[in-house]
Amino acid sequence: MKCKLVQFSVVVAGKVHNPSVLNPDFLAIRDIVPSHWNWELAEGNFTTPPFAVVRYKQGVAVTVEPQKLQVVDTECVDPPQSKICEIAASYVRTLPHVRYPAVGHNFQAIAQIPDPAEYLRRQFLKPGPWDTEVRPLTALGLRFVYPLPDGRLVLSIDIGESSSTESELDGGDEVVIAGANFHRDCTTYPADAEVESHLQRVPDDWTFFQRLLHEILAIEW
Repeated sequence: MKCKLVQFSVVVAGKVHNPSVLNPDFLAIRDIVPSHWNWELAEGNFTTPPFAVVRYKQGVAVTVEPQKLQVVDTECVDPPQSKICEIAASYVRTLPHVRYPAVGHNFQAIAQIPDPAEYLRRQFLKPGPWDTEVRPLTALGLRFVYPLPDGRLVLSIDIGESSSTESELDGGDEVVIAGANFHRDCTTYPADAEVESHLQRVPDDWTFFQRLLHEILAIEW
């Protein structure tokens, strides 16, 4: 059974982010998205007081809301090689006066497993009144919470449908969706150095996520 990463993102929580500063020119002038990357803008960019987003054709989007900065990479194959941690760190260095209370790394992957509902039920659920002939269970979602030395990991496993862009994975339309959130608090102010330190944990977090899915679901990458 094969697994595929479909999205990698980083979130930097902030108290009173200012979405109105985010626009393509701001990112370019401040070298947050360096011009030598030769990235092209995609459609759908806008800036408003409560919400702003800048999208690039390379599959990266930068979003700012009052309570968070989020950078998403939908074309990522290997998160440690993605540019989005550099973008998030540069953004925070540019605006160090914002209070940043936490950083999160998020991975979302899909695995095409024959009859995923039955597979999850067989793996994780013992017989009981929650699954009977009169009231058969048709789906199962799971949430695992693990402590980290400096935070926590929330791993969710559910069932969904694959899209046409995911068709290279052989199998039916139904897939197992696995999502992980690695959360770490920031305790200093200014917190730009601490945010950058947390962002540097992505390679370890990615390896841990892959190993967990292999051990829990017996899937390969």
